[in-house]
Amino acid sequence: MNGNDTAFGLLLREARSQRKMTQADVAEALGLTAEYCARVERGHARCSVVTFAAMRRILRFDANALLGALGETSAPIVHTSRAVRKRPHDTGGPYIAFARELRSARYEHQFTQEAVAMAIDCGDKFYQRVEVGQAMLSLALFARLHHCLGFDANHLLDTLPPLAASSRPARYARFGALLARSRDAAGKGLAVAADAAACSVEDYRRLEMGKRLPTLVELVRLHRLLGFRADTALHRIPLDQRTPDKE
Repeated sequence: MNGNDTAFGLLLREARSQRKMTQADVAEALGLTAEYCARVERGHARCSVVTFAAMRRILRFDANALLGALGETSAPIVHTSRAVRKRPHDTGGPYIAFARELRSARYEHQFTQEAVAMAIDCGDKFYQRVEVGQAMLSLALFARLHHCLGFDANHLLDTLPPLAASSRPARYARFGALLARSRDAAGKGLAVAADAAACSVEDYRRLEMGKRLPTLVELVRLHRLLGFRADTALHRIPLDQRTPDKE
């Protein structure tokens, strides 16, 4: 642990508090353990870039600010006489969209792959795999690269695929997202919403995660508390022939 990791964790905790979410809320949404999320917030562990991207989607923080807190600086990049290649060379890796945006940022500065790899202190071959979508940077290397190329980290993170644990959307994800936005707009916490719906916080959390639907009574009570449009909420519920989820 160092001071940079602690500062990073404090900013992450602040972002979570602003969203009125607990560590358990974030952990469940990501498919991780609350203990791991707590260690990241205390600066005892660093998450992967893919997990960092997933956290940003949930907590809506500015990734540029959090990367700055890590304090990972790169060495000065030395321009070489070697030409910068701009031909597409994706190879079908899992991070193709991320790789394309990364190459664009490098092309903009007219840096070679070798020069960038040297600046962020990683191997040339590894960085080449990153730029064809076959490998992912550690969070420390991503922070160095952000310092080096000055790209918008939020934009790059949005190109990454979701975590494997959350890659399949919940059946009622659209309804749950509407409920979460309405609660956020109303400035209500999970406990307040759960109390209004007369259900446990855990059961209410499952509503916002799209894992279950509310009963009619719960829907009416939440409508009165949060003020969302009932017709809009109902249109977020899929109608199909599958057996309804057991409550």
